[in-house]
Amino acid sequence: DGAVESGVDAAPPPCTAGRNGTSCTSPSQCCSGNCYQSECEGNAVGDSCNDDSNCKTNNCYLSECEGNGIGSSCLSDDKCTSNNCYLSECEGNGPGSGCISHEKCKSNNCYLNDCQ
Repeated sequence: DGAVESGVDAAPPPCTAGRNGTSCTSPSQCCSGNCYQSECEGNAVGDSCNDDSNCKTNNCYLSECEGNGIGSSCLSDDKCTSNNCYLSECEGNGPGSGCISHEKCKSNNCYLNDCQ
């Protein structure tokens, strides 16, 4: 019937002013609330977030900034779950590299804190 249910809060619109890379003089000018060296910077992997614009990786999942998976485009290591950006693509780490989860490894196999 097209009626809008009263008393239900709509999700806030995504932040557009103060996106990552925008110049700033205070944290309140940034979507992430993180003004570093006069530039809005996203929050690190593991930090809390409300939407993708709050994160350096532009990936907010279940209110936490996450890294991007293997094959995702990247400009720096901190954009990737594996912490390995090579030729502008997130790559997994090779056998013998330290890991705490499967997505850190090229083989997608982390066993006893080592990529297999």
